[in-house]
Amino acid sequence: MTTPLRAVIVDDSSIYRSILTRVLKQMPDVELVGTAANGVEALEIVEQMRPDLVLLDVEMPEMDGLEALEIIASRFPEVSVLMVSGVSDAQRTLKALSHGAIDFIVKPEDNGADALRKQLWKGVRVVKAQRSRTERLKNEKESEKSNRSPAASLHQVAGSARDSDRSRLVVIGISTGGPRALETLLPGFSKDLSCPILIVQHMPPGFTESLAQSLNAMSSLEVAEAKSGELLTPGRVLIAPGGRHMELAPVSAGDGSLLISLHDGAPRNECKPSVDVLLDSVRAHFHGNILAGIMTGMGSDGCQGVAKLKARGAYCIAQSEASCVVYGMPRAVCEAGHADETVPLRKFARRIEEWTLGIGPEGRS
Repeated sequence: MTTPLRAVIVDDSSIYRSILTRVLKQMPDVELVGTAANGVEALEIVEQMRPDLVLLDVEMPEMDGLEALEIIASRFPEVSVLMVSGVSDAQRTLKALSHGAIDFIVKPEDNGADALRKQLWKGVRVVKAQRSRTERLKNEKESEKSNRSPAASLHQVAGSARDSDRSRLVVIGISTGGPRALETLLPGFSKDLSCPILIVQHMPPGFTESLAQSLNAMSSLEVAEAKSGELLTPGRVLIAPGGRHMELAPVSAGDGSLLISLHDGAPRNECKPSVDVLLDSVRAHFHGNILAGIMTGMGSDGCQGVAKLKARGAYCIAQSEASCVVYGMPRAVCEAGHADETVPLRKFARRIEEWTLGIGPEGRS
């Protein structure tokens, strides 16, 4: 029998506490063990109950969500925190992700329980996946102490792309755990990176602009939320806006230049923006060398697009399982045989930059 995920709700709004309580109680294998109206009360309950998951409001009196999160992360690192945010709290929510929250859910403007249920179920799945993976990796580590398998190598080269080819476009697909991972990835690039970088980070509307601004402040490259009509520019990083698909389109002059096209099409893989939508567009319009990086995230968005690009000789790097918050998207491309390498987060930027210079795995120390 599965042990229930023990959860605590923290929100100064009695309405939202009631809504979240009702939603949680309808979920299988989830047990509500406490509620609180502010961070001070939350810390008391967490210390007493030691839950698996805390749903933590951002804005609260006495002690807000950010302060409470920092204390929980420091004193109770085994407790997962999911922020409950309004769109107006975008900057503070992203800061919370930097300080250890696993993800966030957005409060619907109409207080709709259905919208909350869908988001909350995703968060619960993330926590369950983390628990399962942590236990499995622990067991594998114990079993490998005396006999390490070659399959444990950080880099598994399986593709046919040639390292001598210079990659001229980098496309990154990333989801749960992405903002924090991008804070490691982007500052790792040198200012001399000679190709454009396009990023699809699964996020709702209202958050990617703040994310781009935050990343721009810590990166030597220019980072911005993408806008329709922008030309691809070497050394510039464009992030797909939350809630909109990002594609490439040829410039009407026909000189081979490409620009960004945004649209409001239907979600794909339940995602909008979708990594697959962008990768399909890249395959159709970009005729140089392509490097796809698939990073931490739930689900399999990006796997189909990578498969199609691989047929054209594109190269794919997947984030290693141990360095992912959620090993979903990278796992999908690895299990499908589309990943040329698996690389830990701390080495991801260096590996991408090496590949743009034509340096293959055998050329690294």
